[in-house]
Amino acid sequence: MNRKYLNFVMIGVAAALGAGVYYGAQKKAVAPKPPLTALNTATIHTLTIENQGKTLKLERSKHGWQFTAPFRAAANDANVASILSVAATPCERELPLKGLKLAELGLDPPHYSVTFDTEKVQIGETEPLKYRRYALVGGHVCLISDPSAPGLGSENYANLVSAQLVPPGPTLVKIEIPGYTATFDAGAKSWSLSPAGTGLAPDAAQKLADAWQGAHALWNTLSPATPDAHDEIATLAFSDGSSVHFSVTAHKPQLKLVRADLGIAYAVSPAEEDKLLKPAPAKTKTSAAKHSAASKNASLSR
Repeated sequence: MNRKYLNFVMIGVAAALGAGVYYGAQKKAVAPKPPLTALNTATIHTLTIENQGKTLKLERSKHGWQFTAPFRAAANDANVASILSVAATPCERELPLKGLKLAELGLDPPHYSVTFDTEKVQIGETEPLKYRRYALVGGHVCLISDPSAPGLGSENYANLVSAQLVPPGPTLVKIEIPGYTATFDAGAKSWSLSPAGTGLAPDAAQKLADAWQGAHALWNTLSPATPDAHDEIATLAFSDGSSVHFSVTAHKPQLKLVRADLGIAYAVSPAEEDKLLKPAPAKTKTSAAKHSAASKNASLSR
């Protein structure tokens, strides 16, 4: 047989075998698991979390997710997204409701529940083999991956609250810190500080406002204790007439700012303390000389 012809035959056989293997693998491919609910997480407007006797309510707004109960505050959008993902998590296995003892599955009563708009998902115990959770929704029970979002299965919902110290929305117009008040002039679009001091930087008020508007906590914790009457207080006022009060309850290892109205403590980097609680000082001749020398060295090294 012609060698060239034989090579063509062998190539054809190999291709046919490869196609057969590929086709067989495709046939054996596992179909994707159905989602727990049919909801589109991008269009969910409200969330209600019922957990160990506490009820949290959140609502989507133009400024992101907001708590509406038991208090009004900005939520941490990234952590709320983790909760929303539960609505679309795959149902790994559906169990027939008939004959199930819901109490034994931790579903009567449930460990906690999340209502996405009007669709309620109740979460129970974990099963012992793959540690998946029992979830009851729409009259059927599913096994799902154990949700790990903050505020689910735990009383600690602190990190569902936004880590931003200045909430989104209304304009910050006044900052009161121990010894000083910074005020925003909407007409001039500038900040001023009182009392003015010769030892302060010309832009001390603007730097103070920038520091607060850009400040984020490293993390949040629940703080049920009432702040001490002797704590330092920082007050922020906004264009809509609202105000926020922070009690300074600790300086180390982190700056601890407590909002008693929320029962939340914000742990802020100690490196931010002077920026938030003290106006920027004027540059001394020594610091100005150091800055000039550093700039000159940087230019020479280029």
